[in-house]
Amino acid sequence: MINWAKNPNLYRVMIFLIHLFFLKTAISAEVCHKTILTKQLRQSILLTKNEFNINAISFAIKLPNENRPVVINIGTTEMGNKKRITDNNLFQVASITKTFTAELIAEAIMQNQIKKSDTIGKFFPQYKKWANVTIEQLINQTSGIADYDQTKGWWKKLVNNPHKEWSAESLVNIAYSMPENFKPGSGWAYSNTNYVLLGMIVSKTAGYSINTLMKNLFNKTRLTNSYFLNANPPKPIMNEMTHGYYGIDDQTQINTSWLQGAGGIISNSEDVTKWLLQLFTRNDSIGFPITKFAQFVRTDNGKNSHTITETAYSFGLFRMNTPEGLIYFTPGLTAGYTSMMVYAPCLNVYFSYLASRGPMEGFHKKMLMSLMKLVKQNLSHDKVYAPKYCTGLKPSNRFVFPKIG
Repeated sequence: MINWAKNPNLYRVMIFLIHLFFLKTAISAEVCHKTILTKQLRQSILLTKNEFNINAISFAIKLPNENRPVVINIGTTEMGNKKRITDNNLFQVASITKTFTAELIAEAIMQNQIKKSDTIGKFFPQYKKWANVTIEQLINQTSGIADYDQTKGWWKKLVNNPHKEWSAESLVNIAYSMPENFKPGSGWAYSNTNYVLLGMIVSKTAGYSINTLMKNLFNKTRLTNSYFLNANPPKPIMNEMTHGYYGIDDQTQINTSWLQGAGGIISNSEDVTKWLLQLFTRNDSIGFPITKFAQFVRTDNGKNSHTITETAYSFGLFRMNTPEGLIYFTPGLTAGYTSMMVYAPCLNVYFSYLASRGPMEGFHKKMLMSLMKLVKQNLSHDKVYAPKYCTGLKPSNRFVFPKIG
């Protein structure tokens, strides 16, 4: 028998080796666990892709205790070819752009350049009937201003003239000719016009184009595969585009100028997930977590939300309780692309998915619930650092997606 008292150095070596063994075992188990979850997520996404006849889906998830998102790419860049999508391929992310425009507005508010109570009349007196609509009402979709893309024949216009470059002013002028949905502040209705106007306001206040402001924001947040485009994309970007479809009709050529600050960004799933993480966790010179800044309003009546389980909206983000738990999320939709970014606070998980197909009834419900269920099952034995409000928070007994458009 070894006399440890006479061999203290040997004792220390043995203790070190034992610790090293258990550490290696724990790391191996964690890697194995992550590999299993990744395979399960891939299989679930593939099943949904096939069910909805989608050509390509890119998915990125930031799990607890992981430094980088795990990225899963399934499908090809175009129908009929065999070139698989990679991390370099891009998608139109549509209304996810609203969270970027909202961030620019938040920065301007923090720098005392504008106030939430400022009105459209202060910046654009030509829109007389909207003179008293406030920035806060635009942010929260309680302005009552109509959505220009609800005009008759709108989608036909886009399809027939995909290369037309729409100006923000031309889009707002269409909405100005339409009747209002309700008196400002007396209801809630999703309208792209609100965020086009916010883009115009922040551009006028800063003295720079929204293109420049977005590019600066991408640089500050280190999003290297994100582009704001309110014109036809340059060839190098078009070459990286995953083709988007409405049914079997290719809609890739429809540029994003018709969305401006409401949806003009092209990106990949990793950048979108990294952006979402920063929205909820950062506390630096750029800003602070958006949930500490936003006053969420209920999507059924536009009134301030006082209960976290109420379906609510602010700064481009929805908050909703689901059968798989509470989520903050932003969905996006164009003629050929469907997108979503999701933060599940009680799981401490952030993820996004980008699909190369336009409107699909039931798609988000299927994706969200299947993905969250898998994540919950695989994190059940892990220590998750969640907000205090998660304790005792019961999931909803039904999935009711808010009305958009």
